[in-house]
Amino acid sequence: MKARAGRPGTPAEKDQKAPTAAPYHVGTLVYSRGDLQRLFFWLLLGDFASNVMGAALPTLLPLQLSARGVSAATIGWVLSLAPLATIIFSPFLGVWSDRLRTRWGRRRPFLIVSTPIVAAGMLLLPHIQNMLLLQVVVTVVQIANVLQTILLYLYADIMPPSLMGRFMGGFSFVGALGTMAFQYFLVPWFGTAPTMVWTICAIFYFVLFQLSVHNVREGQYPAPEPTRRSHILRGYLKDGAGSWYIWCLWAALGMNALAGPAGLYYNLLCRDQLGMSMRAIGMMNTVATIPRLFVMLPGGWLIDRFGPRKLWGLFSLLSGGVTLGAWFWVRGSGAMLLYMLLSGALGAFTSVALMPMLYAHLPKDKFGQLVSMQSVVMFTLIFLSTNAVGQLITLRHGDYFITFLYGGPIMMLTPIFILLLARAKNPFAGMATALARDEGVPVREGGFDHN
Repeated sequence: MKARAGRPGTPAEKDQKAPTAAPYHVGTLVYSRGDLQRLFFWLLLGDFASNVMGAALPTLLPLQLSARGVSAATIGWVLSLAPLATIIFSPFLGVWSDRLRTRWGRRRPFLIVSTPIVAAGMLLLPHIQNMLLLQVVVTVVQIANVLQTILLYLYADIMPPSLMGRFMGGFSFVGALGTMAFQYFLVPWFGTAPTMVWTICAIFYFVLFQLSVHNVREGQYPAPEPTRRSHILRGYLKDGAGSWYIWCLWAALGMNALAGPAGLYYNLLCRDQLGMSMRAIGMMNTVATIPRLFVMLPGGWLIDRFGPRKLWGLFSLLSGGVTLGAWFWVRGSGAMLLYMLLSGALGAFTSVALMPMLYAHLPKDKFGQLVSMQSVVMFTLIFLSTNAVGQLITLRHGDYFITFLYGGPIMMLTPIFILLLARAKNPFAGMATALARDEGVPVREGGFDHN
């Protein structure tokens, strides 16, 4: 039986002309406008659920451990298990997902397997009292979370390049809604009913994310070339770490990764040094998310119009400046709210631009392996930074304000690496990216296919 063109995730015959109702092509996939609407719905539903889970782990774990009297240094170590798991497993999974061929696709199997593991771990976490056992469960959950990052590779395989920026704007918008819902409805209850909050997050994430993954289909991929494992490793290192261009890209993205862990301690700053209740903290975080919602959709349009590089450099600089300034003027809950509003609005642009930076600069044929190398570099920085910030706070006798002085200047270095990247020779010139205006348009030597 011939596959019907225009159905989301249905391979189209190579010699079959696309009907006017199905104008969008991605590899062997053909979409009509209705198909795209359904595709967007299921992907964004999964993104909403994923962001509830993604907000829960780094928000609830520090609060849970701090309530038990665990030091900031130890909290930093537990939180750093996430980047450590990524550093170890991401290279293998990135190459594997590029080369895997199953009837479910090459990306979806990883998502189907990892989702119940993450959900089960979240159900267990509030019941574990032994620190060693808790670290084991957190490690297992974070390894499963590494598999979840393959969702981002899936987008490159199934999303029309001409709509990628707008999709990422919607992706960030819906993700912010998920985070806001978590902060508003669940965080205020964590002080009195932590088990209930963990349980709601786990079940909500499991049901909606599995629905999303099962309602999206991948196309057909050409068989991977038979290659010796030693050659795969050599190519992995050469492509991911063998050029000035790629290290400029990693550094441009890495400044935000290095600065980001400072934000993990903001809730503790508000609670322990500003005297805010959990309800007030949840409300503040919810309100601070609102400006992000107004920025993300136009941010996606700006990426399609101008490319992500300019947005990433400019708004990283502005975010760093605001964070550094907070060291001088944040001394109360009102000032902290103002900082969160400014930081949230500026950070929304970098949030929207993050994946387009990868989609624009990395070729689709090597996307999984290169993003896995990016993950190794970024999460190495996050691992080191998370522990460094925890130790720094401990040395400062619990002074969480030092996080502003730590994160701000680091983010302000980003434009330097953006300028170096723009002048570097692209080793992937001639290979199609997921953010080219039309699939198959080659990347120019200076970067991506945007003016």
